Amino acid sequence: MAQKEPTRRDKFPSGIAGVSVGEIERDVPVGEAPPLPPNNQLRVIGKPVPRINARAKVTGAARFTVDIKLAGMLHGRLLRSPHAHARIVSIDTKAAERHPDVRAVHVITDVVGRAVERVPEAAANAARVPRAPYVGVPIVAVAATTPEAAEAALGLIKVEYEVLPFVVDMDEARKPGAPAVFNSPVVGFSFAGGVPSGNEIQQQGNVRGPNKAGARGDAPNGFAAADVIVEGEFRTQVQTHCCMETHAIVADWRADGLTVYLSTQFTAGVRAELAEAFKLPRNRVRVVVDAMGGGFGSKFECRQLRARGDFAIACGCCAGPPCARSP
Repeated sequence: MAQKEPTRRDKFPSGIAGVSVGEIERDVPVGEAPPLPPNNQLRVIGKPVPRINARAKVTGAARFTVDIKLAGMLHGRLLRSPHAHARIVSIDTKAAERHPDVRAVHVITDVVGRAVERVPEAAANAARVPRAPYVGVPIVAVAATTPEAAEAALGLIKVEYEVLPFVVDMDEARKPGAPAVFNSPVVGFSFAGGVPSGNEIQQQGNVRGPNKAGARGDAPNGFAAADVIVEGEFRTQVQTHCCMETHAIVADWRADGLTVYLSTQFTAGVRAELAEAFKLPRNRVRVVVDAMGGGFGSKFECRQLRARGDFAIACGCCAGPPCARSP
C-alpha cells in the first residue's frame, strides 16, 4: 500500500470580493505553494495591465496581413464551382492565360482538408480533374498583377459541368440509395479530442458506423430504472465564430526558402504544415504574424495556400484575398 503523502494545514481566503470574504482551512501537500492573499492585496493578478500592442492597434500602426505589400506581388483568386455536385467535363483556361496581367493559371487537382477516398479520384481520372462535390469547391487558381485583373481572368475561364444527383438534407443523405457524397468509402477513424482513436469505423453509403467499441453503459437497464423518460428531437443551425480580421495570406518565395505572412494562431503548426506540403526543411519556412484580429480556433491551418499547390511555387510571390472566403 502506497504511503500517504505528507500534508500541512493552511488557511485560504474564501468568498466573493466586495461581498463577503472569509477563511477556510484545508490540508494540502507539504510542497504546495503558499496560498495567495485576497485579490485586493495582490499587485499583478487581477489588476489592469496595458497591452503591449494596444497603442499600435488603436492608432492603426499595427501591421496585419492585409497590410503586407511586397515588390512585384501577385494577387490570387479562385474560381469555384456553383453546383452542389458535378463532374467537370472540361476546363478551358486559354483566354485567361492570354490576359496581359495574368502571370499564372493553375487547375486545382487536390483540395487539402477534405476527406480522403479509398480509391483516389485522380488515380481513376487520367485528366486529373476531380469532381466538384460541393458548392464553392475551388476549381482554378489565377495569379495576376492586380486583384481586378485576377477577377477579370476568372470570367474568361470556361468550365463545362455535368450536374450530378446530390443530397443536402442530413436525413435524406442517411437513407440507403441516397446519392453518394464520395465515389468510394473514405478513410476515417473514431476521434477523441481531434485525434484518431481506436479502429477504423466502417462506412455504408453516406453513413459511418455505428461505433460499438468500448464500454458505453447499459442503456436498456438505465431506461428501466428511470422514473421518467423524456424523448425529443432537437436541431439547430451551424454556429461559427466571426473574427473582425478576415483570412488573408501572402507567400514570398525566395532562393533560401518560403516566408508566409498569415493571420494564424499557430505559427509553429503552420510552418510544419507548409514544410510537409512543399517538401522543405522546416528551417526554410518562416511564418510571420505581426498582429491578428481574432481567431477563436478558426485560424490554425494554412489551407488557403496549400490549395494552390505548385501554383504558389510558380508564382513566387502571391497574396491571397483578404476575405473570409476567397472569391
